[in-house]
Amino acid sequence: MNGSLAWQTGLPFTVADQTAVSGIIGVGGNAERPNLVGNTGLRVANPTVGITGQFLNPAAFALPAAGTLGSAPRNVGVGPNQSVINVSLFKTFTFADRFNLQFRSEAFNLPNHPVFDRPQFNNFGNPNFGKVTALAPGYSMRQIQFALKLLF
Repeated sequence: MNGSLAWQTGLPFTVADQTAVSGIIGVGGNAERPNLVGNTGLRVANPTVGITGQFLNPAAFALPAAGTLGSAPRNVGVGPNQSVINVSLFKTFTFADRFNLQFRSEAFNLPNHPVFDRPQFNNFGNPNFGKVTALAPGYSMRQIQFALKLLF
């Protein structure tokens, strides 16, 4: 029997402005950052996912004044937590003193937890700002495979 568990915080992300207000040549929309305001927290009280859900708190950000840069740092937020459990079972049968038959069963993401990505709409000013609508790249829903292996 084998197993692995990955339990980690989400992936970091940077919040950007939908519009450029600094007036710096060469810096356009989606490259400038908004201001952080108050102690409201970056996540809403009960974050949810999906196009009707809300993960980031829009009240935590404000558009900077014209001619200035925002105060939000790079990688200001962290996406949803991620957890994956993988398990495998092997059983080897010996016969005729020279042959082994191995049965294998492997399950990836056994509890079938969705592993969500960072907010896809991280541009402050976008009507869908702060929504998580996709799975993290490289993760999939539960997969189970079986194998039979003859060793000689």
